[in-house]
Amino acid sequence: LLGFDALLFTGLLSFYRLRLWRKRPLTFSLGVLLTAFVFSFGAGEEISYGQRLFNLTPPAFFQKYNKQGEINIHNLRFKRDDATKKEFSVNKVVFGLGLGVFLAFYLIASPFLYRHSRRAKEWADRWGIPIPEPFHALFFLILFLITAMVDSSRRGEILEFGGSWICFLLVLFPQNEHIFTSSPEA
Repeated sequence: LLGFDALLFTGLLSFYRLRLWRKRPLTFSLGVLLTAFVFSFGAGEEISYGQRLFNLTPPAFFQKYNKQGEINIHNLRFKRDDATKKEFSVNKVVFGLGLGVFLAFYLIASPFLYRHSRRAKEWADRWGIPIPEPFHALFFLILFLITAMVDSSRRGEILEFGGSWICFLLVLFPQNEHIFTSSPEA
């Protein structure tokens, strides 16, 4: 529940930016729509798609494979091998390692490419991809270092909460903010 508000606001902001669909190429609307869906999906994951709010009983699949018995994907885990008791944790592999690698590339490489490659800049603007400012990457680094020093089983949740709000700020104030305005030069 910690990052729900930030993820919801980011999704809603992206849906709001679809108002520009007549002034931008179709690819822009597709990129913005994808951003809206990704953050809306994240918000839904945070509240287990309203499970407690609507007093929903999880389907048998989630009761069996979700380590908390919730209606969400990030807590799914599957046994790989009964003999070794090894598990595949969606949270560790997809939302931990996968998201971490993606964010590192996105926060470090995309601002560099955007500033130094005309083709990368045109591509990102055409697809409506918000490009981080260097300070967004710095905020993530500081957040990561602070949470690494926290001696608590909840440090992952602290990282998730702070990271969600930094993502909101990144989408609200991207380097290519001009493409999200309705002015003709955008």
